[in-house]
Amino acid sequence: MAKSVVKGVEGAGAEVRLLQIPETLSTEVLAKMHAPEKDKAVPTITLGEAGENTVSLEDALINCDGIIFGYPTRFGGMPAQVKAFWDATGGLWMKGALVGKPFTIFFSTGTQGGG
Repeated sequence: MAKSVVKGVEGAGAEVRLLQIPETLSTEVLAKMHAPEKDKAVPTITLGEAGENTVSLEDALINCDGIIFGYPTRFGGMPAQVKAFWDATGGLWMKGALVGKPFTIFFSTGTQGGG
């Protein structure tokens, strides 16, 4: 879904950077869940120093004109990974770094009511 949103936003004339938030589950747990592998071509936002195929939290959220987040639902709410990500943005909130940035979300679920 995210790649379709990217195409639409680019079609409207905007520059888009597709990123993913950090995974909080271990590779062992993900394997037991039969979770699909992450798209390695999409950089991950890091809560620390940016490195290979990662983008810093500040660069991801401050150096943009708007933010679109997409994620699946988990029992009708956001997944724990998304909650952990937003919990890590407290410093940006305290500085007012995100004030004035348009923000939207899209989400998907496998069942009516989200689980």
